[in-house]
Amino acid sequence: TRRVRMITEDDSDGDGISDADEQRFGLNPSDSADALFDLDGNGFSNLYEIENGFDPRIPNSCPPLWYRLRLRGVDRVELPLRLTSIDTGGHSDPAKWDALIKLQRRNYRGQLVWRDSSYNIGDTLELDGRNYQLVKMFFDRKVQKIRNPNDGSETEKTIDNSSVLLREVLDADGEKAKAKPEELVMTVGQPVYSPDRRVILEDIGVPADEAGHRPVYGLREGDRFTIGWIPGSSVGRALIPMTLKLVKFDETEQTALLENVRSRSADPTVDARGRRMLVKAASEIPEDLWVTNAGASGKDSGAESARHKSEQL
Repeated sequence: TRRVRMITEDDSDGDGISDADEQRFGLNPSDSADALFDLDGNGFSNLYEIENGFDPRIPNSCPPLWYRLRLRGVDRVELPLRLTSIDTGGHSDPAKWDALIKLQRRNYRGQLVWRDSSYNIGDTLELDGRNYQLVKMFFDRKVQKIRNPNDGSETEKTIDNSSVLLREVLDADGEKAKAKPEELVMTVGQPVYSPDRRVILEDIGVPADEAGHRPVYGLREGDRFTIGWIPGSSVGRALIPMTLKLVKFDETEQTALLENVRSRSADPTVDARGRRMLVKAASEIPEDLWVTNAGASGKDSGAESARHKSEQL
């Protein structure tokens, strides 16, 4: 949803924030870009917070964090892991092989980073809120000779189709509920996708990257996830995160019902403001008020943006 914004005499840069409020909150009355910056790193733009009576300098002065979500549909999702290689160590027995698997995790700054770990048959790893056991390895690495038709020279190219099989580890309740545990096949260097379709929720509180992408959550009913501060904002670390659970996806209505896992109210699907947490394709935040920069512009926007950009590298 986009709205027509009226420019008034008391708004020098025409960004929708009055000069008085820009001065009050430490913004720049001559910089229209700061309206869609996120001063406190809570995922809501300065303009949105000011228009709705919140203080853009205080991380926890904001709407419930589920407002940052919108429904993108249902699809298989790419999982945050890769098979890097299989090292046989000269052994023919797969039980003595090592599989180097790269997993994506959040570091202490909240940034997603890739980390390599070595696994053997029988080892388990946590992925997507579930435990999987490495049950099989297949080594298939070949060297192919390629002849140059111009000068007859030969070069060698390594083709690695080695793979591993991961099988979901079910507890007693899971074994009763499922006829068969999920299995994932990982091939060296290839992306891995969820075996089932997931409800995809996008966090529009995080500025889009150069490709226009924002973080997404691929969820099944019953899955939990946490929304928190925006990486790159030191002020935002004070934001109290919100842990949510996908209760129900209505495919006909195209809505996702959430509940606050830590809520003490009789109905945890209703937020502190009395709103049912029903995520739709259109977010609670109008599109023209989405955050475009996680930095705090204010009167030193260039320096702040440069600092936050360096923190994200």
